[in-house]
Amino acid sequence: MNAIVRLDTRGRLVIPNEFREILGLKAGDEVLLSLDTKTDTLTITPIYEKPTSLVKMEIEFGDTPGCLAKIAKKIADMHIDLVMTESKSSQRGRKARWDVIADISKC
Repeated sequence: MNAIVRLDTRGRLVIPNEFREILGLKAGDEVLLSLDTKTDTLTITPIYEKPTSLVKMEIEFGDTPGCLAKIAKKIADMHIDLVMTESKSSQRGRKARWDVIADISKC
């Protein structure tokens, strides 16, 4: 299902009513916006669980084998729910970065 919508002068867009009905979205609901700069794609994902306490974390660490897994284990041990993540090496073999959107309502 696709639709072409236009941004208003304040940069807002309206999700068509048919889409909102199918997704069960109503005024005040939270959605997650994800931008893929490689494909110039914006994804809108409904967040259904209430209440949520979403935070964005930018974690920098040494780019060594197993390091990301250790960090993920520590986060899981704190009962933090990962909603979306993206990791990349900024300096191959030396430095990496993990961008995380997480729900901290259960920690």
